[in-house]
Amino acid sequence: MSHRTVRVAILALLLLGCGTSRPPCDTGPPQVLLIGDSITFGLASEPTGPGYATLLSERLADTHRVKNLGREGASSLDWAGSGFPGGDLFVLLAEPALPADIVTILLGTNDAAGSGELRPVSPESYGNAIRTLIRRCLAAGAGTVILMAPPPAWFEKPENPSRLSGYQTQVTEICGTDARVICGPDLFHLMSKRPPDFQAFDVHPTARGHEKIANALEHSILENDCR
Repeated sequence: MSHRTVRVAILALLLLGCGTSRPPCDTGPPQVLLIGDSITFGLASEPTGPGYATLLSERLADTHRVKNLGREGASSLDWAGSGFPGGDLFVLLAEPALPADIVTILLGTNDAAGSGELRPVSPESYGNAIRTLIRRCLAAGAGTVILMAPPPAWFEKPENPSRLSGYQTQVTEICGTDARVICGPDLFHLMSKRPPDFQAFDVHPTARGHEKIANALEHSILENDCR
């Protein structure tokens, strides 16, 4: 067998592997659930515009079904069922919407500030909550989980950005624990906490910032969907 024939055979096997690496869609277009906080919900600072979830829904309207589960004020603890003062957003919102082909997770801004919690969430507690949320998503029928590191939002207290850096480290570590858990856009390094991505004194991205998230996440979804 010639070297050229061997190379062709190897290439064919690699292509065959690539074609079978993605899980098949159950029926119809791939379903995408977006889990998050007010950034996923769609809040924006000036200049305002559509949130990244709305942009994704519009761009993928012909090929995917996108459902936005973002909730204002939500932390990773709220989605893991251990937040203060109680409640379980996964049970209330995500569980009824599953199974789904892809679930994206973007959390951490409220964790870093301690919004709605007794205190700011440490990177270790954040990582544990994200792991719990991922396990619940997979058990309820998520085909792939795309996990994003939260962006470097503006904060008054200097220790809050360092927590976000810790969250980014946790996200990187978590992505290697299961083949079904994919590292999506690293917003901590992709975005700037200054214009044009954010305005001062606001933790919500501008219209430009939301567009940047949508662009990066759209790429991740198309790379990892079940088609």
